[in-house]
Amino acid sequence: KDKAGFGGGRYLLRGHGGHHAVGQPGCSGRLDIPGTPGRRGSGPGLGGFDVENLLARARGQLDAFSREVPLPGPGRHPILLRDSVLKEILFGKLSESLRADRYHTGSCLLAGKLGEQLFSPRFTLLDSTDDREHSVYTPFDAEGWRRTEPNLPLVRAGRFERLIYNPRFAHKYRAVSTGNSHRVYSSHPSLGFNTLQLARSDRSARELLSGQPALWPVMAGGGACRDHGDFS
Repeated sequence: KDKAGFGGGRYLLRGHGGHHAVGQPGCSGRLDIPGTPGRRGSGPGLGGFDVENLLARARGQLDAFSREVPLPGPGRHPILLRDSVLKEILFGKLSESLRADRYHTGSCLLAGKLGEQLFSPRFTLLDSTDDREHSVYTPFDAEGWRRTEPNLPLVRAGRFERLIYNPRFAHKYRAVSTGNSHRVYSSHPSLGFNTLQLARSDRSARELLSGQPALWPVMAGGGACRDHGDFS
């Protein structure tokens, strides 16, 4: 069937009736628009498209920009985090405290707090070598160490429970490697995480919120090449 599919980027369609449709969907979005075959000699692409159908499909996104949403008042409110924001927080702040090299030298936020109850009992943070939903499966680390526990709890039910080690730091601090040695072909092994992830809840976000308003932080950035060749 004749239709146009759009991924990321900017697109311009011209119909035989002189109509134009300009779309700039998000990088992860997709919009399929039914069309009609072009006339002979009209060039490649769609010969025509249904403008009303296009607007109907995009109406929800367009209306969202003009809809006023009341903000929650002062107080404590739940926060929903996207994967990208969550990883920025975990890797940028909390994760430094989970590394043996940072922790034992005191150069991290949670130095000296191993074994303490620091977070909500509902918070469990794992270092995973088997997360096939995200195409992660690394049973051996860079030095051949096989972890017996694929989903290693670093924080379990809010308790700061464990650090990550590779053989070098395990030997230095008289511990056992946790299978966290990484390397590329041209480097020596170094300490690093496999995949940091939160343990799954048995309830959905809608169930957890129970009708409460929540905050949803979004981190975004971008730039463009300008006429003079510089980048902004």
